[in-house]
Amino acid sequence: DNLVKEWSHPTDIDARLALPKLNEFIPSDFSLRADQEHLSDDEPRPSADVAKDPPKVLVEKSDLRAWHKMDRTFRVPRTHIHAELTSPNPYSSPRQMTLNRLYAKILRDD
Repeated sequence: DNLVKEWSHPTDIDARLALPKLNEFIPSDFSLRADQEHLSDDEPRPSADVAKDPPKVLVEKSDLRAWHKMDRTFRVPRTHIHAELTSPNPYSSPRQMTLNRLYAKILRDD
């Protein structure tokens, strides 16, 4: 019982024992962007039924095709890039092949 009282009201506290400062980068607003009604008039508003809207082709060239589709959950664009590069250099030596495979894994975030 005396120990609990002593711990509840300590007489001497070591100055090294202190709580850290508050982290200003921890968010406090967790509302979804899709729920916000205060978007400006010049921002494109997603349609009411984003699930039925097909992707739209933005750029179509012989070597490039770019599509756009609004995210159904948060109503913000997502990014997905698929690039195909052809070169004889990755297979010029076992070392080059290994380095290129490691680089590809870094790009894919495996």
